[in-house]
Amino acid sequence: MNKILRFILRGIVGLLVLMGLLLVAVLFLPDMDNDQDGSITTTITRSDGTTTTITTQGSATVTRWGLVEAFRQQAEEGDPEGQFKLGMSYLEGEGLSMDKTLGIEWLRKSAEQQYVEAMFTMGEAYKDGNGVIANGIKAAIWYRKAAELGDAKAQNMLGVMYINGEGLSEDRAEGLKWIRMAVDQNYDNAQYALGQVYEYGLGVPEDLVEAGIWYKKAAEQGHEGARTRLEGLSAVPE
Repeated sequence: MNKILRFILRGIVGLLVLMGLLLVAVLFLPDMDNDQDGSITTTITRSDGTTTTITTQGSATVTRWGLVEAFRQQAEEGDPEGQFKLGMSYLEGEGLSMDKTLGIEWLRKSAEQQYVEAMFTMGEAYKDGNGVIANGIKAAIWYRKAAELGDAKAQNMLGVMYINGEGLSEDRAEGLKWIRMAVDQNYDNAQYALGQVYEYGLGVPEDLVEAGIWYKKAAEQGHEGARTRLEGLSAVPE
């Protein structure tokens, strides 16, 4: 009986070892699409159209690290897109240890070169207190910078802040102006915001029909909040 148990245990141990080896192979062997030596070649395009080519080894972790190092090279050369991507990598802890202070530092460098995504992200950082002390006034400043360059997300956020009097003096007419600018770009969050403006009469006469029109447009783009509000309006007796 003991011999049988020992035999079974040896079999189980052997199976576990085999499974461990298979797991190591899955995690660390390069993909079949990689080069024959197991390396991965990635080309990063700078915002000015020039490129940087990097070669990394096959594991996902090493590849992410290699991409971050490519972003760092771009950033240190003064490229705003590279600065933005490096900043986001630090802010989110992607491919390196999270460091929100460094993330904001690189995002600010990019934003100061008028890279719109960085401007918007700086607004988000100040609104949410992500890597900086929350500050509605500074959030509005960065949203405005991006909004004036045509960014729909920033236009909508600036409009909402005006309507709510968040970070600046309440001015619903000004808020509606910015939200409509984002709506003109077919931005679903702005369509949802405009629906709320009409549903609750924020600077305009309350109009549930008009609210439903804008909720429907946003819902058709997959906006869940708009779909919920549209269902709520449908339940309101005429």
